[in-house]
Amino acid sequence: MEKISIKTTQNVAIEHKLASVGERIAAHVLDYLFFTGYFIICMIMISNVSGRITLIILLALPLLLYDLICEYMMEGQSWGKKIIKIKVIKMDGTRLGFFSCFIRWMFRIIDNVFLFGGISSLVIIVNGRGQRLGDLVANTTVVRINKNQMNETILTELPENYKITFHEAINLNSSDIYTLKEALEFCAKYHYIGKAAKLAFSAKESVEKKLGIKSDLVPGVFLNTVVMDYTALHNQNIGDTPMESKF
Repeated sequence: MEKISIKTTQNVAIEHKLASVGERIAAHVLDYLFFTGYFIICMIMISNVSGRITLIILLALPLLLYDLICEYMMEGQSWGKKIIKIKVIKMDGTRLGFFSCFIRWMFRIIDNVFLFGGISSLVIIVNGRGQRLGDLVANTTVVRINKNQMNETILTELPENYKITFHEAINLNSSDIYTLKEALEFCAKYHYIGKAAKLAFSAKESVEKKLGIKSDLVPGVFLNTVVMDYTALHNQNIGDTPMESKF
């Protein structure tokens, strides 16, 4: 399987396995199955309602905007991508934003409606970076989520009776935590020496600035504490609001 190396904003190169054309097609097929189910339910509901044309148009809007909304709200995934375990990421290591999702959505409509998807598959195969036309313009690609990346949903194991140090950690998002865990793994691998030490210090400064806090803890301990605090706070939120999860 082809791989690609992408630098995070902390200047750490992370290697990702590119999603295959087959995996991307499988994700689309699953999404279209959801579309079909949604459409059938809608048609049954409005079968005896007058002015059905207007209602059909209104009910079709969620289908039209499905990819845009899902990829933006679900951090690069649709429900089909989530099941297949692939996701959209930025080639420059930054967080996937609305504009990038919008560009991908626009080009998907052009390719699927006017070109029947053929150009996308060809471009993905030819360029070797897992990018279709929309990805090239939006500077994105689609990668597989391996077991290490799936840890961003599991987060990290907490010791018994863990006490939260920085409640502000709840203001971070899953992408922040994943990046911190990658940085910590890199730093531990090189024993916080040289570039690893600089990375840890830079990451600590960035997190302190984002959370509006200041800590005397050494960078490695501080970052680990933030990750564990986020896990504890996230678990509390799930317990308080079982109907909603940040992930």
